[in-house]
Amino acid sequence: MSKNQVQPVIEEREGVRVMHPDELMDFYLKNTSYMMQTYYSLTIALNSVWKKQVAANGPEVTKDRLKNFWGSVSLVSALLLSVSYGSALNPVRAEDDPDGYYADAEHIVQIFSGISLILSLAVICISVIYFIEIDNAIGERDLIDFINANASMNDALTGFFSASVVCLLLAAVTTMYITYDQREYIIVMAFTGTLMLFGAAFAAIVAGHNRFRLWVRYESPEGRAYLAGITFHEEVELKRLKTALDHQINELRELKELRELKQIQDEVEKEREYIIVMAFTGTLMLFGAAFAAIVAGHNRFRLWVRYESPEGRAYLAGITFHEEVELKRLKTALDHQINELRELKELRELKQIQDEVEKE
Repeated sequence: MSKNQVQPVIEEREGVRVMHPDELMDFYLKNTSYMMQTYYSLTIALNSVWKKQVAANGPEVTKDRLKNFWGSVSLVSALLLSVSYGSALNPVRAEDDPDGYYADAEHIVQIFSGISLILSLAVICISVIYFIEIDNAIGERDLIDFINANASMNDALTGFFSASVVCLLLAAVTTMYITYDQREYIIVMAFTGTLMLFGAAFAAIVAGHNRFRLWVRYESPEGRAYLAGITFHEEVELKRLKTALDHQINELRELKELRELKQIQDEVEKEREYIIVMAFTGTLMLFGAAFAAIVAGHNRFRLWVRYESPEGRAYLAGITFHEEVELKRLKTALDHQINELRELKELRELKQIQDEVEKE
């Protein structure tokens, strides 16, 4: 960087020199040559991007980005698989080649198609496995360890996918060599080569520029200072949250102790109320039992006097004798009344007979 270049604005935040990431990006884009951007892009490309992603953006954001990456490469690999499958199992054969001039080209088509087929299957299988296993990392620590442990494999997955595309392209070019005549093949190859050069240059510019941005944010001195500041503030915030959590835990413990004390007091009050109620109930039951004993005993004593005492028995026996005498008297009177009624009935019949005789 020259002496006339504008220096970035760096401020002190609680002992850490940090800079806003947008200002940092503008500074490096303006003051870094294209060759240096390419160099920094190559340095960042040699290391796994996913480890930097999980360190800067967190495991959940990186998890979503990985799922998008796996979904994209597996979908395109499935499309490539549908193309390379026919070429791998049904290779192209030259129609008029009695001397075997295109034999080597036919073998090349078959080999590259088979390699593209296998690489596409590998990309799909690895992506599906990662899709399943990343959801089994439940905790944040498990998710971070999973991403860091498989970061290199995810980079290799990009290589497998690119190799599958290259092999399919080589198989297609070789197939054109077999089926096209010389003029057609030269025209197509010239157009293809020009397009590939522009495509490679475009991919290098896009990837290099993007990787340079990653270098600015994660690997440059100011970017590392910014991440360190974020980490420092996160630690300060974590300590504050931990202190607040400890305070809440202490309050909850005090509330728990007060609740337990209140429960003990309630139990004591319940026991006291129970004792008072039982004492009152026992006293009332004693008085009730005594009252019932007195009443029942007095009443039973009266029964004994009337029916079991000598005088009571004699009285009952006298009552029985007088009742028998009275019964006999009543029976005699009843018989006398019956005889009178019979006599009156006979007289009445006799009177009726006399009346009938008089009428006759």
